[in-house]
Amino acid sequence: EITKRMTWTIRVRSKKGAVTVKDVDPSLLFVDFLESKVSPLVGIPASHMKVMHGFPPKSIAVDTNATISPLLSNGDLITIEETSPPPSSSSSSSSHPTAASEAPTSSSVPTTTTTASSSSTPSSNTQPTSQVSKQPLDVVSAEGDDVDGWVVRRKMEDDNSCLFNAVGYLFENHSRDASASLRNTVVSSIQEDKQAYNEGVLGMPPSSYISWILDPKHWGGAIELSIFAKHYKTEIAAFDISTQKMYCYGEGEGYKHRGYLIYDGLHYDSLAKNPLKDGPEEFDTTLFPPSDQDTLSKSIKLIDRHHQAHQFTDTATFQLICLECKSVIKGEKGAAQHAMVTGHGKFTELK
Repeated sequence: EITKRMTWTIRVRSKKGAVTVKDVDPSLLFVDFLESKVSPLVGIPASHMKVMHGFPPKSIAVDTNATISPLLSNGDLITIEETSPPPSSSSSSSSHPTAASEAPTSSSVPTTTTTASSSSTPSSNTQPTSQVSKQPLDVVSAEGDDVDGWVVRRKMEDDNSCLFNAVGYLFENHSRDASASLRNTVVSSIQEDKQAYNEGVLGMPPSSYISWILDPKHWGGAIELSIFAKHYKTEIAAFDISTQKMYCYGEGEGYKHRGYLIYDGLHYDSLAKNPLKDGPEEFDTTLFPPSDQDTLSKSIKLIDRHHQAHQFTDTATFQLICLECKSVIKGEKGAAQHAMVTGHGKFTELK
């Protein structure tokens, strides 16, 4: 008697929209799955893919030798972005990165990434040099030039609403208490554009997602940032300290301003520019022309400094403890599964 192998269904989202890939063998190599199953659907070769998974989305290495089963689960949603070609060796290392010209659709996650350092990425145990440690991590100036101000990191509470409050700081007069109203903005956007925010995009039925995002225990991620960019008609650029990449939501839409966020794997904060190194928050500017290279370059230096000091969390391997039942959980995926089973949503990293 021949036993039929169980197959999976994986949902795929890209700039072309959302599709469902059925009859996926979970023992297939992940890279082979991308090349044979996903590439023909999204029009991107596996070698030029950036694969994002989870909330907030984290990347999965395309060149991994792992099979599908340790990386994903049956029914999971992955987002595919097209990576930019590597810069030519003749490019000047001092030039500031600029955004690529290709714009994402309003309902997709961004396709543009900007590297926050032209040097090779330091290993996870890299320590900051004595030169770096002379300045606070949260303040950076470009080459000591104080003429155009300081880029500063404004901290948000660790309360599962940090993304919403960080966005509120940018757009709502430096408010750190805008999470409830901004969660309702997400709900309204989903209800008003059911075609853009369908089950394939949200990863669950819209009604379920609305209930989920209204719960203050749940984080926001790429979907919320794309909604806020459209709502405020402003680009929102989110730096990931771990990868030193900048993900720009709303780029290509003709918006005249851009705000910056910083993400450490677990937590979002706002970036602002202040004329004084230790200036009060009322002096902060939080929105800038997308062409403002001074603010961008200083932000990139701040991200690089945090990366060198390892001020980020690897959400695939870190350990969490559930503050409600004291269970020890491995990785963001484990935390998501624990939350789904138990309804618990308060976690802290286990050092």
